[in-house]
Amino acid sequence: MSSRKKAHDHGIPMRTCISCRGKFPSYDMIRISYYEGRLLVSHGRKKEMGRGAYLCRNPECAENVFRKGLLKRAFRINFSKENLEDVRREVEEQLIL
Repeated sequence: MSSRKKAHDHGIPMRTCISCRGKFPSYDMIRISYYEGRLLVSHGRKKEMGRGAYLCRNPECAENVFRKGLLKRAFRINFSKENLEDVRREVEEQLIL
């Protein structure tokens, strides 16, 4: 039985990665939220306010999010290059952890 199946059977919230569209337990994903005009990256289990999008911990997915502009599509908003670079740095830090 796969870990995805087990997580779903036990009532653990499942979320979809905005890059690969795979479903994973929410606690194992990076949450990027849009709140008060800025993108924020959630650290650990702490949840940021605002509309959210989830990213799995695959480095290829992280690269695709920024290369293909998937955050713009997920939130339907254009973001400043500075904000996107800040988010990219934070996502890369989360992938290292």
